[in-house]
Amino acid sequence: MKVLPALDGGRRIAAGRQGELAPELLHGMFRLRHEVFRVRLGWDVESRDGMERDVYDDLHPYYVILHDGPGNVLGCCRLLPTAGRYMLGEVPAFRAALGERPPPRDRRVWEISRMAVLNDGAPPAKGIGDLAAALTVRAARAVEAAGGDTLLALVTLGLARKIRAHDVPVTPLAPPARIADLTCQAITMPTGVWRSP
Repeated sequence: MKVLPALDGGRRIAAGRQGELAPELLHGMFRLRHEVFRVRLGWDVESRDGMERDVYDDLHPYYVILHDGPGNVLGCCRLLPTAGRYMLGEVPAFRAALGERPPPRDRRVWEISRMAVLNDGAPPAKGIGDLAAALTVRAARAVEAAGGDTLLALVTLGLARKIRAHDVPVTPLAPPARIADLTCQAITMPTGVWRSP
């Protein structure tokens, strides 16, 4: 497990695969995902005992978990290389965001998914919040360490605008698509532009 130096307020980032992370961090991550995706957003996701997991968690993904103590998870995301199985490449509802384009299959491109962040106060005036930015920076470093150079994400149009506000070059893969009640777009962004302040 790799832990970065403490962030503001004793926050830390742990990153690794399932066997490399403390069980209480993993349980906290799955509980946060349940809270964000099932409870807050009302998505039809698989949850059991207050924890959200899906088949992609069985594919040995790399996780980035922001926490301020054992089991007290504040944010998380999951990384999978597009050379193998991943959500955007397989879930029919998400494939709509690719239009007629085939899903990326490239060992240098990694899908970032299941990003969940606790609401930690007022939204930023510009860009994404500090927790989401910290998670994305650490995710970008993990992808680079694995030989990758690009993040692939399915985001709302509002989130895409917030990412661009950080001067991150965002490349849409297809026109926006309606997924559930949201207008979303599949985007790629280079890992090298995500740096710690």
